[in-house]
Amino acid sequence: MGLEKPKHNNNNIAIKNARPRGVIFMKNDSLLLYAKAYETPQGTMVYACDRELLGKRISEGDLVLDVNEEMYRGDLVTPNELVDILMRASSFLVVGKKAVKIVLENSLVHPASVLKIGGVPYAMFVNTIK
Repeated sequence: MGLEKPKHNNNNIAIKNARPRGVIFMKNDSLLLYAKAYETPQGTMVYACDRELLGKRISEGDLVLDVNEEMYRGDLVTPNELVDILMRASSFLVVGKKAVKIVLENSLVHPASVLKIGGVPYAMFVNTIK
């Protein structure tokens, strides 16, 4: 079954990337996350974060997690778009409750690999198989 043609909501705004399962996902501002991909010699590296964490510096003791705009400000994406991006990545770092929940719900990382700094969860995946 191929992708459906874009559908329109009540506001006549096209909903892009309709899924073949017939489920329509709308871009809800509260669900959007930042994602930015970088091409490296080892493959694609993706940095993603909850929207509200962009530009924050989170610390706990000697540990610091800098969610700086240069590394993380890319496209605003839906959870489904984030999963699509991360599935093609060779490595990724996701920061925030929403972003980590998405990777856990889609089995992209093991729950034991989720860490926290200053109460903010983050997870990293690195594919070491070539």
